[in-house]
Amino acid sequence: ALLHSTADMEIRGAFKHWTVLLAVTCFSLSLLGAFIVRSGVLTSVHSFAVDPERGAYILFYLTLVVGSSLALFAFRASESPAAIRYSFLRREFFMQLNNVVLVSSMVIILWGTLAPIGYEVINGNLYSIGKPFFDFFFVPLMLFLAIAIGFVPVLRWKKTSFDHLRSALKVLLPTTLVLAFLIAYLIDFRSFTVVLCCGLGCWIIVNHGSDALARFRDYGFFSRSYLGMSLAHVGFASSIIGVACTTVFSVEEDVRMEPGDTQIIGPLKVSFVGVSDVPGPNYIAKRGIFDVERDGEYLHRLMPEKRTYSGGKVMTEAGIEAGLWADTYISMGEPLTDDAWAVRLHYKPLVRWIWFGGILMALGGILSAIGLGSKNVSRGKVLSGLNGVAPEGTST
Repeated sequence: ALLHSTADMEIRGAFKHWTVLLAVTCFSLSLLGAFIVRSGVLTSVHSFAVDPERGAYILFYLTLVVGSSLALFAFRASESPAAIRYSFLRREFFMQLNNVVLVSSMVIILWGTLAPIGYEVINGNLYSIGKPFFDFFFVPLMLFLAIAIGFVPVLRWKKTSFDHLRSALKVLLPTTLVLAFLIAYLIDFRSFTVVLCCGLGCWIIVNHGSDALARFRDYGFFSRSYLGMSLAHVGFASSIIGVACTTVFSVEEDVRMEPGDTQIIGPLKVSFVGVSDVPGPNYIAKRGIFDVERDGEYLHRLMPEKRTYSGGKVMTEAGIEAGLWADTYISMGEPLTDDAWAVRLHYKPLVRWIWFGGILMALGGILSAIGLGSKNVSRGKVLSGLNGVAPEGTST
């Protein structure tokens, strides 16, 4: 949200106060996160220390920073007011819609994180907020965000005519639909969720790709801020498709297997070959051997381990086969008899698309932040005018 507001502020001179408030909020939230995971006030797998003294110090520093920043902001907020009007068909309007969705998402995460702490303080009872709460809010918010992001390259700064929008959508919408149905057909056409998310992901990718080709054809270069925006938005599209496919088509099985047994997991057939003893530098491992096939064709062999270290500690080392289209995980549980073992099998389609999208979003954010500080005025004015009249007071 801060990056979007900063871009709008540099190009149009709008939302100066809002941008400053977001900057204060970003740093304050980083301190709040440090307090939560360091103080032990929240029981979570992400909390890795319980130190009340350290937590008290961070809380004092958090109060000092947030209080002084907000006090200074309130004292200076009345200076240099900016009055800028937006119509619906403007890039600025959709950028601020993104702002609203992103800030709303942050508030939901903040509430879901802190509400159990407040409930415990008031009533003394433990309370948890889980996946259903976040799914209820995040699914519609992120779908709406995807639609808005896809419109950004189509719209111009300041004013977009209906003729321009109609001519652009004549090409972009059919291309999006064809590509979305092709991807959904290759994965699984029966799920409406997958078709919808593939469609939104393709909507973002097609629009940004078309805009990037037009810019490069006309001007031969991309600014860092534009390249960062495109990478981040394409990364968001990749994550949407990955989340949908992983959520709908993931298969997890806890089974009892003996050497010679087979188990079907999703489109894969897993055969348990046997177990062998493998000595390590400071442990003895029971190594399972599993062969994975698909449609009668051998794919790979996974060898998870159950390790017993010299101090008596037992650890599980999963066998993982990572791929662009799916990940397969196999882990050994406890021995049930001399030959039988408890085995956990996971099949996760397109899970790598989520992490790849996250990398692109992080890289895009860094490039955008660097590009927003650029003082290359000549290129900035050219790029600002690519989608219409160059805005007044362009500073990039």
